[in-house]
Amino acid sequence: MSVHILGIRHHGPGSAKAVKTHLQKLKPDCVLIEGPPDSEDVLPLVMDKKMKPPVALLVYMEEEPQRAVFYPFAEFSPEWQAMQYALKKKVALHFMDLPIANRIALELKKEETEKTEEENTTEPVKTEEPEVEKEASEIPVNHDPFRYLAEAAGYKDGELWWEYTFEQRENSEDCFEAIQEAIHVLRTELPEVEDEKEQLREAFMRKTIREAEAKYKKIAIICGAWHGPALEDRTNEKEDAALLKKLPAVKKIQSTWVPWTFSRLSMQSGYGAGIRSPGWYKHIWENKNFTESWMTKVARTFRKENMDVSVAHVIESVRLADALASIRNIPRPGLVELNEATQSVICMGDEIPLQLIQKELIIGKALGKVPDSAPKVPLQVDLERLQKKLRLQATAESKDLELDLRKDLDLERSHFLHRLNILGIHWGKNIHAKGKGTFWEAWRLKWEPELSVSIIEMGIWGNTIRDASLKYIQNRVQNSNSLPEITGLFEKSLFADLPETVSILVHRVDNLAAVCGDVFQLMEAISPLVNAAMGNVRKTDAEVTKALIENLVVRTCINLPNACYSLDDDAARATFERIASVDSNLKLINNDSLTERWVNTLKEIMDTEDVHGIIHGKCVKLLLDNGIFNSGQVEEKLELALSVGVETAYSASWLEGFLQGAAQLLLYDDSIFKILDAWIAKLDKEKFVEILPLLRRTFSNFSDPERRQIGEKARGVKIAGTSELENKSGFNPKRGEKTFPLVTKLLDLETK
Repeated sequence: MSVHILGIRHHGPGSAKAVKTHLQKLKPDCVLIEGPPDSEDVLPLVMDKKMKPPVALLVYMEEEPQRAVFYPFAEFSPEWQAMQYALKKKVALHFMDLPIANRIALELKKEETEKTEEENTTEPVKTEEPEVEKEASEIPVNHDPFRYLAEAAGYKDGELWWEYTFEQRENSEDCFEAIQEAIHVLRTELPEVEDEKEQLREAFMRKTIREAEAKYKKIAIICGAWHGPALEDRTNEKEDAALLKKLPAVKKIQSTWVPWTFSRLSMQSGYGAGIRSPGWYKHIWENKNFTESWMTKVARTFRKENMDVSVAHVIESVRLADALASIRNIPRPGLVELNEATQSVICMGDEIPLQLIQKELIIGKALGKVPDSAPKVPLQVDLERLQKKLRLQATAESKDLELDLRKDLDLERSHFLHRLNILGIHWGKNIHAKGKGTFWEAWRLKWEPELSVSIIEMGIWGNTIRDASLKYIQNRVQNSNSLPEITGLFEKSLFADLPETVSILVHRVDNLAAVCGDVFQLMEAISPLVNAAMGNVRKTDAEVTKALIENLVVRTCINLPNACYSLDDDAARATFERIASVDSNLKLINNDSLTERWVNTLKEIMDTEDVHGIIHGKCVKLLLDNGIFNSGQVEEKLELALSVGVETAYSASWLEGFLQGAAQLLLYDDSIFKILDAWIAKLDKEKFVEILPLLRRTFSNFSDPERRQIGEKARGVKIAGTSELENKSGFNPKRGEKTFPLVTKLLDLETK
């Protein structure tokens, strides 16, 4: 009977090659792998021809699917190679780590304990302290043990040392004894870390090995290198039994396989091990002479982006990488040397093009596949059915999709994506389709592996995407008292083609609006309803929606003037945004009676004292836009707001509200421009410095061409009061003009 411990680096291509070779020579009759025993029933799927890594083993609690752990695997993962060997040779294969049922139970117990302590403890006043980056000596030993070996070898980076020493070796088969001995020294010499979870894990691993020793003669153990020495001595059976006694466990743990991506291989889950460069590791795994082939890939990637890269570039880059490896006394160039050579030879010293290599090659865009026979919740089955029906393929790359809602297929796609978003399965993000109108929708699709958990989580609401989204909205309607949230759900349900929800949503909106004492909630609720009303192309009845809008607008007009009293700067700015939003929404629905009521409300606010300047200014601007005020009336209001007896802060805020989106007004209305110009010219130094940030913020919202035109107009206008200054103080206009560049810069009028 013999036990062979193979300490590996998770997702290491060199470790994977060594494990594969060692197992072929050892020919064990049992393979034990660091992994969750609760999921052994899905291990046979590893050999399915449709299984294409990267994939992840998803283990979750059936009652609370959000309590889940991912165990990702790539083709170059040592554990993946060990599983394939055992299944192919039909030898015993078992996972030996602490079961997820126990881990989740321990987490629940810890959360309960912390909650009890919080309830029984009077929380002291917290003083904020700046976050300080931990020194290397403060990082737990078992989180990065190889940094000590790296430092002894003259490296600052433990990952880099491991990669040079083991992952890039042509023959790493004889490395396991050396790794075991090195880790043994580290665990002996370094301070012991009190980690209850790690102690339980290693105790359970030893227990599993003992059970295997009773059944098999030759056992191969594949585990993280750090655990190796702890598994050698298995004589402490009583201590392990005492440690594992009465270990809590939850019921009903489920497991399945899900697609994974290279960009997520750095995710700290399951093995708690990530890698910086999965695309590079895949290249090492697939290519023996990886230096030349890597530079060839780099050249092809650059050429796709229309960069000139010749064969000579590739040759010289390889030579430089080899030279750097020789200087640094390493056997072969690594990714660091290849990147430096690429930057020097191909990129002419520029770092920016390397970002493309980082994204396309070093990380990579691989998305795995799992067979249809993998366990799935009914919601997942329906999602995959709809993906095939609607011809929407899940990819790890971001993909833009434009939908013409006049076409049945695109309309169904829109309904499908909106329903997924209702369920929190954000595969697609709705983006603005410029210049397309309401007949078009634009989406950005990107599949993230975490969405698999969301699908399982939302499976409690129904077995199909439509049923689940419908029941989810019905539940939210019953349990939410937020008017903006309910109207948001109304908009979502119409876009998702869920007409069954309309009646309960209308009833709920009416009830909440009737008792809502917060006018700002009423205002925020208008926008989603207007969006829904403008969606007639979706074949929805807009009349019901417009009735709701009318109800909310009327209530808003009644309550808004009183709500604008005595607001501080932040509250006034938020109210300013809400007023602008309501006005733009009313323009969309084109209802004359509502518009008349709205402008009367704006007049009332404008004529009310003790209202913040930014709101007063906005009301004047909106009344001008709606044709209620003419240019002369606006000039009168502007002169009044900028008059001598008015506080400078109020005047500046008034201007900010009035000038928001009013660049064309300044450019083409000379009288308003001159009034503003004269007011700024009369400010003393202290007042000017005080209001400068407000003015700068206002002008920064204008486009570059607009700012440039305003600046040019300012240079051509004679500053009010110049003649008086010349007579009284000998003011020199030519010297005064020299200040224009500085003032232009301070007001952010120059072209950026």
